[in-house]
Amino acid sequence: MVTINSHRILVASLAAALALAACGPEESSDKAPPDYTIAKLVKSQGKYRFGVTDTIQVDFSEKIDTGALAPAFVPAGGVGFKFAGASRALVYGTLKTYSSSHFLINGGEAILTLSGIKDPAGNGRSAAVETFLPYPWVDRDAVDSTFTGYDSLTRDTTAWIDGTPVTDSLIGEGALDFKQTIGTIDFQDAKMVAVKAGDTLMAGITTRKDLNLTFKVAGPFAPAGFDSTLKAFDLDSALATSTTEAKGSTALRVYANPDTYRRKFGSYDAQGLYVIFVTIPQFKEGFYRLGVRIRKFR
Repeated sequence: MVTINSHRILVASLAAALALAACGPEESSDKAPPDYTIAKLVKSQGKYRFGVTDTIQVDFSEKIDTGALAPAFVPAGGVGFKFAGASRALVYGTLKTYSSSHFLINGGEAILTLSGIKDPAGNGRSAAVETFLPYPWVDRDAVDSTFTGYDSLTRDTTAWIDGTPVTDSLIGEGALDFKQTIGTIDFQDAKMVAVKAGDTLMAGITTRKDLNLTFKVAGPFAPAGFDSTLKAFDLDSALATSTTEAKGSTALRVYANPDTYRRKFGSYDAQGLYVIFVTIPQFKEGFYRLGVRIRKFR
């Protein structure tokens, strides 16, 4: 049962609520300009590392005036921009090769400039500039149709091809094309790396989930006569084999057994070469990302 007093209180409360609603929403007292973060990419030495098939995702700390934002990407060829809501901008490659959209292959260092960052209330900030560095392209025959050899993952005995120490992880990219009917078919890549006795070679690969790549590691081989040895090598003799299947990724680990080095090369200190093979099924094409690391024997 509702009493007269409680009825009066209810009417007074409704009247107060209607009065507040008539005044409209209170304006935000936050006058700070929007901030932003680059999502999902690893930053190394002040630069974001990215691959040709990646999407650069810029997340803003609040909703922005999307009409005022003026993004610029250098190199500009084959680059698209779009918004995924009022607080997220996407930068992506529009070139189309190997069944995937991608940035320019071997494009080198890239600069993203974001001008006109401001919220709908007009709070803005000066232009933001970020530097991006692509992963090394370790697939020479994908960009040189006359090349028929193997790719070396190392610059010398102490550094990967991008100059980082071999104790660091190397991440590189490549592509395979077994879909051509005329011309050069590229169904397999071979990557060479030197491994000392007692060390462990760890390698992983990622690709599209609808692309089942075969991943093999073979060795150790002697540097002398390596080209001829590799040309005659039977892939059934590989040390380890795996496939990406529907996961889109797989990894292998191979221990450089000192006894094997002693038996094959006559010394524990001999240099042994290992080869990573990446093979694509017939009538398929696609990019892949390769990660390699050498765990040193202690």
